[in-house]
Amino acid sequence: MPRRVWTRRWAIAAVAAVLTVGVGLAAPTVLNVVLTPSGPRATVASLDGTLVAVTSEGAQSLTVGASIEEGQQIRTGKESHAMIRLRDGSLVEMRERSELNIEEKWRSKTIHLERGSVMVEAAKQHDGRLEVATADALVTVHGTIFGVSMGLRGSRVSVVAGEVQVDETGAGQAILQRGDQKTTNAMERTAVTQDISWSQNATKYLTLLEDLREVSQQVSAIPMPGMRYKSRLIDRVPVDSVVVWAMPNLTNMLDETERIFDDKARQSPVMAEWWQKSGARNMREAMDHIRALGSYFGEEVIASTSLKNSVVILAEVRDGAQADLKAELTKLGYDGPISFDGSVVAIGLSAVPVAGPFTATAFGAMLAAKYSSGVQILSAANVEQFPISRVITDTDRPPSPIGFENLRTVIAEHKGSLRDPVQTAEFAFSGARKGLASWLTQPGPMGSLEFISRDATFAGAAVTRDPREFITEMMKANGAQNNPLMDELWNRAGVDLVNDIAGSLGGEVTFALDGPLLPTPSWKVVIEVENPDRLQHAIEQIAAVMALAVPGSASVTHEQVNGRTYYALKGSEPMTIHYTFVDGYWLIGANRALLMQAIQDRAAALTLPRSSEFRAQLPADGPAFFSGLFYYNLGATVGPMADQLKATGMLTPDLQSKVDALTANRTPGLVYVYAEPDRIKAGSRSNLFQVALQSLATGNLLVPISVAPVVVGQ
Repeated sequence: MPRRVWTRRWAIAAVAAVLTVGVGLAAPTVLNVVLTPSGPRATVASLDGTLVAVTSEGAQSLTVGASIEEGQQIRTGKESHAMIRLRDGSLVEMRERSELNIEEKWRSKTIHLERGSVMVEAAKQHDGRLEVATADALVTVHGTIFGVSMGLRGSRVSVVAGEVQVDETGAGQAILQRGDQKTTNAMERTAVTQDISWSQNATKYLTLLEDLREVSQQVSAIPMPGMRYKSRLIDRVPVDSVVVWAMPNLTNMLDETERIFDDKARQSPVMAEWWQKSGARNMREAMDHIRALGSYFGEEVIASTSLKNSVVILAEVRDGAQADLKAELTKLGYDGPISFDGSVVAIGLSAVPVAGPFTATAFGAMLAAKYSSGVQILSAANVEQFPISRVITDTDRPPSPIGFENLRTVIAEHKGSLRDPVQTAEFAFSGARKGLASWLTQPGPMGSLEFISRDATFAGAAVTRDPREFITEMMKANGAQNNPLMDELWNRAGVDLVNDIAGSLGGEVTFALDGPLLPTPSWKVVIEVENPDRLQHAIEQIAAVMALAVPGSASVTHEQVNGRTYYALKGSEPMTIHYTFVDGYWLIGANRALLMQAIQDRAAALTLPRSSEFRAQLPADGPAFFSGLFYYNLGATVGPMADQLKATGMLTPDLQSKVDALTANRTPGLVYVYAEPDRIKAGSRSNLFQVALQSLATGNLLVPISVAPVVVGQ
């Protein structure tokens, strides 16, 4: 398309967007004024201790049944609990010394938590919205159970059941599901079980967490539909599609999933209560809709979308079921176009696409080729057709240091069972990789991992290009070349950043959290080094120049221990970086003891790469070397936290047993990466990057790679 035409089209779109935003900003303000409901916002449902309404004239005691007005500040006293019932039926439990107010505008209800902690059992919101706002976060829900705490350090959100969206000020958005926790700023992390233990309903919440964990395990054991080695639908995909999802008909899996939930509800009163509540009702309704449609479909369903059209669904229809399918769609409220060509139905189009044009494109041919090795669940995005890609590749703009401007396609696949999945993602570029995307080099050995213990919480390792080339490109992309201040620093120190520092390093690096997280995280960095003497000289020269410019800003000390030299780089802040050089590696850590332990573990072969947990996550077949690895082990973190919680003596024997069950069987996860000249491939046998892979594969459009795990997560 000529650039002038393209620019005009997107200029019109931009004007429309501005107008839409302008109207969108004004309309809610007017509607909030006109449609703000009258009357109290909530009532006191139960009270143990004291609850007061705080006004400029003082504090007024509230009792059970008292009304809470718009914006009225309420506060619980010492050793007090209060249960507040909102107008929609949602319950808000307040911990002692907690303070909040409630605001209701049009269809939104906001609980402003000033301090302390609350547990929220949200009612079904229909078209409305329930939020909990703290000083640095906004938590949005539609029907779930979760806790929020606000302290001097920040906020903490813990989810018992359902899903919440957390928007942290200045830090983006996160989606949390059952058992997840997020903290902001310097707020300390805890086990979810510990975070909710103060609640008078803690036993119920822990029971529900355990029930949902058991249900999740049973659902993950449901066999997935087998591989598909051919498709009658892929060549019918609309030719202009930019995102495509191909998946098996999951009707039987959903039938079995609902049976498992029903069985658990019959066994557990807590589960039965939740299963009948509005929060779970959304999930059941979604499952019912999917099953109702799936009963008319064949073994495969393909969905796609283009830049012009909404989602189109393609499927084969059972003989004689066309009329029943149309009736079912009408029953579900669908009134858009639907078309048939023999046994193929296209929902969202007035005519079924003819066979052939899509698979004649490069994007379509790539997807069709996947069937030769078998397809279960496939997600793909033709990224170079996205509008943002065209903006990035505008010849008037400088190259991006990230290097994704020539990203062409992303394809993610899920194979195997839900319990033992094999998930892959492939990022293909038009030509050679650039910028940060080019940092990874071809697979190779990773000796730096041998300094990481088998008890590490997280480890990320990579083999990289020549550090000198990489640093030079990053400096050029960020305008750091010919910077007078930096040039003066290097000249006074007599150090060349590229040759003396980057040139002293090899092409391998590992970062890990390896040890206790509290009170100070036990971080560790291992970098391959080819000239440790030159690197050490450069570090000392730079520290000396900085100390002359700002006294006390930097210093380097060293000490001999058992024949090895350990260095300490001290800055103006109360932090010291410890490091040493070992067999061609630069070992850096939070303290000297951490380094010494790493050296001992390496000598005794008690390291992460040699552990059975790590090896169990490696691919069953494929190359023996990798370009990158990302490993995590929540059990190494959650276990000690659970032990600390039990050591407080706050838990009853029943609660202790539930905590033990919740922290058991937390298997580690591993993502492995292979780099080729024009593509990057990632894979995992765990569910660690299930959401990340599907998000990347659809241009940040979150589409379930598999329905059942998402359903259980609700």
